[in-house]
Amino acid sequence: MNKLPIVDITKFTFQDFPEHTACIVWFAGCNFRCPYCHNPEFITGNLQKIDEQKILDFLKSRIGLLDGVVLSGGE
Repeated sequence: MNKLPIVDITKFTFQDFPEHTACIVWFAGCNFRCPYCHNPEFITGNLQKIDEQKILDFLKSRIGLLDGVVLSGGE
């Protein structure tokens, strides 16, 4: 299976999971190319990749503090 690269993390948001605490894990390599995209730099996937273990460690440290994880980009 081909994995999309993780290129960013928003460590805290109320906006993307209404009325809940969450973080956003951003993936690169979206194939839609929407003209209204808020993150066009994520389309090509040519950004610095974040190690998967670093993301997992962050999520483990937020158990009980975040209500959810939003996955975005790379649709």
